[in-house]
Amino acid sequence: MIKLMRKSMLLYITKTSFFIFLLCSIFAIIWLRSNLVAIEYEISSLESKKAEKQRETRLLTAERAELLSFQKIKMVSAREGLTRADRARVLVVKRETDTLKASYRGSPRNHGFSGVTDVTR
Repeated sequence: MIKLMRKSMLLYITKTSFFIFLLCSIFAIIWLRSNLVAIEYEISSLESKKAEKQRETRLLTAERAELLSFQKIKMVSAREGLTRADRARVLVVKRETDTLKASYRGSPRNHGFSGVTDVTR
């Protein structure tokens, strides 16, 4: 009798724990799937934002190229009254060499100096 009671109690605990384990497993699978779907939606929205930013970057690059084009600069300069430089009116300014005159006040026998030397910058 006691053996039968123990056996039925063990069977009851086993069935109950199996049922609880089954329910927890089902809820865990549902929770994981819902998180997976949420992550997929987030990835999709991020990919659409990325595509939009790439499209915007291409448009801005094209606009920059247009603004920097030679024809655009030429049109703006003509509109502003700027003209190309005439070769007859261009002055070329030349600089002398960058040497300084320095003198050494001492006897010529000191260190081999002999008066005025050129020192370059």
